[in-house]
Amino acid sequence: MAQPQHAPNPDEILSEIHIAAPRERVFQALVDPEQVPLWWGQKGIYSCTKFEADLRAGGRWRSIGVSDDGRNFEISGE
Repeated sequence: MAQPQHAPNPDEILSEIHIAAPRERVFQALVDPEQVPLWWGQKGIYSCTKFEADLRAGGRWRSIGVSDDGRNFEISGE
């Protein structure tokens, strides 16, 4: 079970989970533009339709999707 922790930075959330898969496979599922839209979302709320990421330090990421009521959205970060 995930155990949230207080982070020193108030803009961060730390959580730890255990996944029964090789770490390389988990990493690819988190960063591969083909894989992220397959799992990122919540049924009945939203789904991810496109994911992009520059995995270098300072790189940016972007997720594009649609809410359950048909509204488009985009979120991004660095």
